[in-house]
Amino acid sequence: MKVIIYSDLHLYNHHRLLVNSETALSFLMFLKEYALENKIDTIVSAGDFFHTKAHAYAPHVVQGLLRIKDIFKSNIKQYMIVGNHDMANPNNTMNSILFTYSDYAKIVPDYFYLDFDSTRVHMLSYSNQMFENFILAEDKKNVLIGHFDIMGFIMPNGFESHEGFSADMFKPFDLVVSGHYHMFQNKGKIVYVGSPYQTNFSEKDQVHGFLVLDTDTVQWEFIEYLGAPKYKVLEIKDVKDLSKDEVENNFVKIKLLNDKIDKNKLRNTLFEMGAASTDIIAVEDVKEIEKYYDKTFGVEPQEIAKAYLEAVANLDLDKQKLSKCFDKIEEVSNNISEYEV
Repeated sequence: MKVIIYSDLHLYNHHRLLVNSETALSFLMFLKEYALENKIDTIVSAGDFFHTKAHAYAPHVVQGLLRIKDIFKSNIKQYMIVGNHDMANPNNTMNSILFTYSDYAKIVPDYFYLDFDSTRVHMLSYSNQMFENFILAEDKKNVLIGHFDIMGFIMPNGFESHEGFSADMFKPFDLVVSGHYHMFQNKGKIVYVGSPYQTNFSEKDQVHGFLVLDTDTVQWEFIEYLGAPKYKVLEIKDVKDLSKDEVENNFVKIKLLNDKIDKNKLRNTLFEMGAASTDIIAVEDVKEIEKYYDKTFGVEPQEIAKAYLEAVANLDLDKQKLSKCFDKIEEVSNNISEYEV
């Protein structure tokens, strides 16, 4: 038996561009066709189906519902784990917007397991506390699918996680598949499936897709999804350097290496080639940015912020006071439950 696992769809109009919601909805259509073609009758979403936590844009909820219903009508069973972005409040999975889909999918707000011939598949929603009541199968292999912070893996901001669960906490399982971090990565028996497509420029060099798990062997295969726009950063000296293959349907950021290029003409050319969005970085800004490429600022966001403030010469602000703001932001984010109303 085979099971499709995807995660971090983040259904939303990112950057206020309709193409992002259409990308998510198109992926769900692709997933249904892939499942039917490969005779797979079970799909698991490993969290963060939606992007916004406290509210959701009504058309997205309805359009997502229609896709989930369409998959259901194709006799494909669906299981949807509640991720942190599916929750209106931290550590409260019971108020998730996902419950509007419960007629067509099994919503997992806490813990659930599913038995196959050779494997028990456990599903666990997002939490800061490790669940202690797993019902492990003694005569089968045990696979855990969840939405976790695990130390030693790369977070969406590009830094290694130093907080969360240790890999040792998952010793009872033969395989752990997690959502939450957007980059596909694998260490030992832990796999982050990643988001099905790139969601910002920091992911421009990453491959994205979904997993197919064989429950008989507990082996998995990563399937790259090629149907989504990509984020491209291109350096050009002349408009003629542009390639339609790299521009069409993609989010394009251009770094100019020639200050004589007409930006309006360049922007029109990019849209004529079919770019989903454009961002043009002038020659002088490219030089300024590259000053910091080789600097090592540390691994924590507040360290990077402080180092950047020290490096900026002409900042008309109190750097010391501004730096303290980053410390306060970190304090609030680490103790968010204490600030809830």
